[in-house]
Amino acid sequence: MADVTLTGPSIDAETWMWLPDVFPTEFHASADAWLAETGEFIRGFSAPDATAEECLRTAAAVLATGAGRADALARFWHVPPTRATLSIVSVLAWDDSADDRPLSERCLDGLEEGALQSMREIDHPAATEAVATVAVARSGSHDGLTLARWMARRDGVILVVEAIVPAESAPVLLLAMTPDLDRLFVALSVWP
Repeated sequence: MADVTLTGPSIDAETWMWLPDVFPTEFHASADAWLAETGEFIRGFSAPDATAEECLRTAAAVLATGAGRADALARFWHVPPTRATLSIVSVLAWDDSADDRPLSERCLDGLEEGALQSMREIDHPAATEAVATVAVARSGSHDGLTLARWMARRDGVILVVEAIVPAESAPVLLLAMTPDLDRLFVALSVWP
């Protein structure tokens, strides 16, 4: 697969916070600088009695977990104005040049076990095929995870936006996140 570049000119910065993998970045000289800015940012919409220290600990926990996929092009933290969550979304690009299975079959790729729960078609402006899927998954030592994948195909590349949440909180969390995930998904592209 050729080098892939992620673009997204209209990502909503009020809802999605980019999680850097390494420092320095274009905007932050160090992890401490990122944490200071992020802790203050999430304090603006946390519970009224949340202290700066609590918000800083939340931001540090998100950064330290390395949550999301190691092979991600980018990771985003879902920080809707109503509350900050520990919901991490990974953006991936898969080589599709040798696999012409429909996305409905590819949605469980990479899992030891999984069962598709739901799927719907999505209109992605740059893709020839796009779907949103939800599956109950087992991978490695993780049982009972819910894996939500928004997937779009074009020119031998599949763009994947992936959210992994605990199964017990998945229905409520995914219901709340779905409109934001839909908007993030159609704002991203890996195609020239």
